[in-house]
Amino acid sequence: MAAQLTEIREGKEKLKTAQVLKICYRFKYNHHVNPTSFCLIHERFIQTEAVLQPHIYPVYISEDVARFIELDQQMSSGILNTRKHPILSHALTANAVKVIDVPRKDLDRIVSQLPDDRRRVVWMFHTTRCGSTVWSQIFNSLPDWTVFSEPDTHFYRMIYLESDFDYEKLTQTKQYEDMVVSSIQLYLNLAPKDNNIFWKATITDYHMIPIIQKRFPHHKILFSYRDVLPSGKSYFKAFANLDLMRFVVYYVLNPWLPRGSDEDRIHACWMAFTNGFSKTRCLTAIRSALPDPGVMEWFVLFWASTITMVQEQQRSGLKIKSIKYEDMQTEPAKVINEVFKYVDIPTNFVELGLEATEKDSQAGLHFDQQHRKKNPAWVRTSESVRKCNAVLSAFDLPDLDSSFTFD
Repeated sequence: MAAQLTEIREGKEKLKTAQVLKICYRFKYNHHVNPTSFCLIHERFIQTEAVLQPHIYPVYISEDVARFIELDQQMSSGILNTRKHPILSHALTANAVKVIDVPRKDLDRIVSQLPDDRRRVVWMFHTTRCGSTVWSQIFNSLPDWTVFSEPDTHFYRMIYLESDFDYEKLTQTKQYEDMVVSSIQLYLNLAPKDNNIFWKATITDYHMIPIIQKRFPHHKILFSYRDVLPSGKSYFKAFANLDLMRFVVYYVLNPWLPRGSDEDRIHACWMAFTNGFSKTRCLTAIRSALPDPGVMEWFVLFWASTITMVQEQQRSGLKIKSIKYEDMQTEPAKVINEVFKYVDIPTNFVELGLEATEKDSQAGLHFDQQHRKKNPAWVRTSESVRKCNAVLSAFDLPDLDSSFTFD
């Protein structure tokens, strides 16, 4: 790995860069809490129906294969406790005892035989560092609700890093739609049959929203966000020194910035930070942050592209209820009451939800607090502010010090 990083640092072997980035993301980052938890037992092509057991979770679906993680059956009973495991994908990889692959064609067959699920399902999309974890805790406190907090089953975030790969085009295909629907159906099948479901999505799942409303029209969608400057400061403090962030910005971006076209220089990163949203528009924003965009500038790019994507989805007629972090801080009872009315939960449960907010750890990741203690705060400079404002301007959004509210 050290030798490969040296070659990457010198701007060599772009394909190798993509491969190493995938390795770092899928293994090192997901195993940050427990680096020794690599699964040595890997079964291929077992009897497909076996993956429908309650201690087996889907973690990866592609056009050819579906991958599952098997947990110890005793451990699986507490894996959905969001106080102990606020990020489900981390809990699954850290506690896996076996990795199981099944062919997609076999998976499609058993998914098609699952019963039509008409239970109440509430989705939470978010911009990160915006209080989204507390909503997992609120719904976790309600009787007869199962919470899936960032299971991260969708294969597409970091899998395709080739420069000619069209992420936007993929999300418009029937193949993509079927993969998303299959992963949703598999997870719904894991919840107790009498329970409703709250699903906190990852920060890269926004292309799912049109599919959810098309294929599951009874599902309700929430979107949690926060003003860009406090979000960015919180993100910087929590993640500025994480290995993955350092890898992306230092090893991937810096060697490429002086070389080749804009597309070549950033194709491995714009996808990760912008959900594959509008490559042309993102390129314009990224050019304005050159040279050497830092963690804060990349976060602003992610925030701006996410906010713009949700705006455009709302204007296209998709039903998305937005929740602002600042409103939740000042009037929590009012906001919880509005959300419960929107998703048809009796308002007499508002008090229970308020109690859950008082217990929230304000830490979305297991290792979040540890990093926040030793990470530096973002240092405001005129150059950084200029770059951030240039990115926001490319998306027709207010400047860094302004407040933003959806129409």
